[in-house]
Amino acid sequence: MATVSDQDQRRTARTSLSHTTTEIEVQGQKHQVRVLDLSEGGMRIVVPAELALGPNDHLTVALGNVLTNVAGRVRWMNQASGGGESVELGISFDSLLLKSRADDEVEGLFEAWENLANRYTVLDAFVEIIESLDQEVVDDRLRDLAGTVRRLTGWIEQRVGPLAVWQVIEEPGRNPLVRRIVDRGDESGTPIAERERRASAAAAAKVTEWHEGRPYLYAGQVVIEFFGATEGRMDLLQRIGNLLALKIVLWTKILIKNQAIALLGEELDRHRHEH
Repeated sequence: MATVSDQDQRRTARTSLSHTTTEIEVQGQKHQVRVLDLSEGGMRIVVPAELALGPNDHLTVALGNVLTNVAGRVRWMNQASGGGESVELGISFDSLLLKSRADDEVEGLFEAWENLANRYTVLDAFVEIIESLDQEVVDDRLRDLAGTVRRLTGWIEQRVGPLAVWQVIEEPGRNPLVRRIVDRGDESGTPIAERERRASAAAAAKVTEWHEGRPYLYAGQVVIEFFGATEGRMDLLQRIGNLLALKIVLWTKILIKNQAIALLGEELDRHRHEH
């Protein structure tokens, strides 16, 4: 069984939990498991040994109102304290952007964004939008990160041109992975596997690359694949991509911390009622 040290396991601050359970899905099967702690980068859970999970295996996780369908990966495993037939797993989150919870959560905000576009340049309006979203996330009024990013992309498309967004998932010691989080469709007929290879190449090289006249703009946490006419738009797209990538990281951290605080509060309430 592969194990790692506590220092390697704890790369980010964690909120310890003792009475929280969650649901994971492994190969189409759902299982209830116990949560030991939660951080912005992942969580520690206890699962039955018969699940036969190991390092680098994929799963999805649900937890509270925010983490409804999060892609995760097993990073390490240890025998659970107390022995028995349980195993302790360290799970890292790959992405909170794979599935939208509900479009109605961002519908009202989207209408307000339309009004901004009539008063500002595209870049200035985009800055106004993402700064307003900061407060929505901090105040726990906006939890649907995937839906928000999709709506933002739709807003950009209306003003700049058709595009797809690939999220970059860093892999220690390996080339980064990319996952499509928004794709409005490619009319050129380029196979999706080839498009993914191109986005991966840009992410690995950490530079914008061109393929058959199409740019794959590297922006740290995302790669923007642009299908439209590029003249006069490249600088704008790069700035928007950089801002979007920074905000995805920030919003993810805030959402997870808000969820951890809420779960800890629920545990404290249960403890008071039990005593």
